[in-house]
Amino acid sequence: MRSTALQAILATAFLVGGCGQGADAPANEAAPANASNAAATPAAEVAPAGGPLSAYIGKYPGEKLDGVSFQDHPLVVSAVAAATDDQGLRDRVLGGNPGPSTPVALKDGKLISWSCQQHDCGDQNWSVLIDPAGTAAELCRHDAEKSGEASLWYRAGAAPETRAGGCPSE
Repeated sequence: MRSTALQAILATAFLVGGCGQGADAPANEAAPANASNAAATPAAEVAPAGGPLSAYIGKYPGEKLDGVSFQDHPLVVSAVAAATDDQGLRDRVLGGNPGPSTPVALKDGKLISWSCQQHDCGDQNWSVLIDPAGTAAELCRHDAEKSGEASLWYRAGAAPETRAGGCPSE
């Protein structure tokens, strides 16, 4: 019984592994179009967990696609980290302070995600604007107590910039 189970496992591994082609298969025959070739695919071409960021358009920032929310998507997390070292702002933008939010939208070629402090949206709100490739983000933080009618904007390689108004939501 034991050798029969081992033989079945080995036969399955042999067939699944493609070893059954043997000497009968031409050496220059291309792999089928649906064959997995992940080892030969450069890392830049492999889609990250959660898929492309554009798939989140129309979804709320905490809504999951393939088990990953927009806020937890590796490209968003990385771009937010590059835009600011302010951990409090990172936490807010990445969902650490749940409150009302709008669905992810496309605005001027960038994805935008907006959220606010529950019961204080007018005075406490924030946005992330990120390119669809996930390589660069701008973060907006509106805190009326600290900046009055203006907001602070953050992006990689630049000092925070003050702009009039709250953070955009669409």
